Amino acid sequence: MDLQEKFIEYLRYEKKYSEHTIRAYESDIDSLLEHSTLEVQQITPSDIRDWQINESGKVSDNSRKRGIYAIRSMYKFLVTNELLERNPAEYIEAPKTDSRNPEFFSEAEMKKLFELPFSDDFRGTRDKTMLELLYFTGIRVSELIDLKLSDLDLASGEIQIMGKGSKERLIPISDALQDKLARYISLLQDEFKRCQCLFPTNKGKKGYQLFVQRIMQKYLSQVTTKNVYPHMMRHTFASHMLNGGAELIAISEFLGHESVSTTQIYSHLDMRTKKAALKHHPLD
Repeated sequence: MDLQEKFIEYLRYEKKYSEHTIRAYESDIDSLLEHSTLEVQQITPSDIRDWQINESGKVSDNSRKRGIYAIRSMYKFLVTNELLERNPAEYIEAPKTDSRNPEFFSEAEMKKLFELPFSDDFRGTRDKTMLELLYFTGIRVSELIDLKLSDLDLASGEIQIMGKGSKERLIPISDALQDKLARYISLLQDEFKRCQCLFPTNKGKKGYQLFVQRIMQKYLSQVTTKNVYPHMMRHTFASHMLNGGAELIAISEFLGHESVSTTQIYSHLDMRTKKAALKHHPLD
């Protein structure tokens, strides 16, 4: 088994990455090796930079950034496991992309949100459960709206999400969220016995974007002065997970991103948090 195959086995069986993600990693590594006509252990920093120049103009900056991330990950694995002595990608910079950092709510604001006095009836429980699901899974509002009761497997702690391009993904949910969903579903079935939508309107019809946005605005306006828009809960999930130590690739899987490069916008938020923490240093 060659070095690249060992890395792929690591991704598949230890990291348990999806086949889609693994194929993306393989494609990027193969591209570098084919361009350089060298083996993994022969690659130098100059080879990687030359490959970057060759890729420029052929693929997007996001794709080039993903490629560098894949190369770095492979060589980090090989050096960590003493299969190679040096990491030629260690000081290679990924291309910068022009993208604004997404807005998100602070952890304090989220804490205040879920401490609000939601009513215990169907509507209050629906609203709180909806907001919790958005925050604890990072799913899109459009995906939330499309959720049916049959998409939930509370016994296994999984939800099946139909994402963009009709691509399905399974995401895990915590034991605490399972319990909250079970209680909510009991109220839902008492309120609307034939409803198959997980989060219906007050009349038992399928929800819609503005319906969810109004619920978000109703409660979040009590804990923040920020402009509230639907995607902010998704941004908040990603940035809080990253700041909490979750790997970028795992967050990418949760969000249903086709490429980890899309998720890398949140890495800037993490660096901003780290820089802010410097003010607490005694010699600052």
